[in-house]
Amino acid sequence: MPLAMPSKATLVALSLVPVVAPTAYLLLIRATTSRYIAVSATQKRVLTPKDKEDVAAAEAASTSTTTYSPDTTIADTIPPHSIPDEVFADSASYVVYCERVVSKPVPIKSLTVEGGDASSGALLTTYLRGTMGAFAWTPMGIIMHRIISDPALRATFSADHLESLNFAKDDIACGPHKVTYRSRDRAEMMTQRLADKPDLVVHAVIVAAVETTASGNEVVFVNETWFWRHAQEEPPSMLETAAGRWLHTLVGGWMIFKGTSKVTASVKAKKQ
Repeated sequence: MPLAMPSKATLVALSLVPVVAPTAYLLLIRATTSRYIAVSATQKRVLTPKDKEDVAAAEAASTSTTTYSPDTTIADTIPPHSIPDEVFADSASYVVYCERVVSKPVPIKSLTVEGGDASSGALLTTYLRGTMGAFAWTPMGIIMHRIISDPALRATFSADHLESLNFAKDDIACGPHKVTYRSRDRAEMMTQRLADKPDLVVHAVIVAAVETTASGNEVVFVNETWFWRHAQEEPPSMLETAAGRWLHTLVGGWMIFKGTSKVTASVKAKKQ
């Protein structure tokens, strides 16, 4: 899922969300999203040259439909194509964290025509419109929108802009999130440095993917967020704190809920 800038002020503001927001409202969000989530986990990873080889092999097989395995964990999840080569080096001194959220299986027969079928890139595109549209109105999205001063970049949070995107390579969604890799059933968005906020540095890639279950009758939606930082020179990422992980997981679940709703809702419901 998308992320907030790791400035001290931003993290403080985000940490206040559980205090300020009504407890009943947060419990309602958690209860709502839990019905759609099968797996939610965060773990530290140590990337190696072998992981880079796995990335290359996965890219070579990108034209094939990915089969979901419920046994897949963060430890054996293939890293994004967009992570820089230096992070995989044996001598690299980077701290890497990954959050992985997986939806419960969705019957293919319940997918709408607008969403496309399991083998169509339109399914992932429509799903991404739903997830990024949801992110724009989360506390993290609102704070990010406020700290961006560039009018053109602020416009990328709008519903009209997000609904117009095909999430092709180089497309921009919700501020600094730039599509850096796209296949039929996988998209990666890397966080770009803001020209007018050079002190706000986030190294991260957000992954959204569609995978088919072994039966061939269902799909699952996978959201991953990968953060990395230089161990000695950069501050901890959001996933390295208990409050940050809690909020990130809550927002990630909400985005999967909104994304799956987008590709299973009736056409009439979508227009309302």
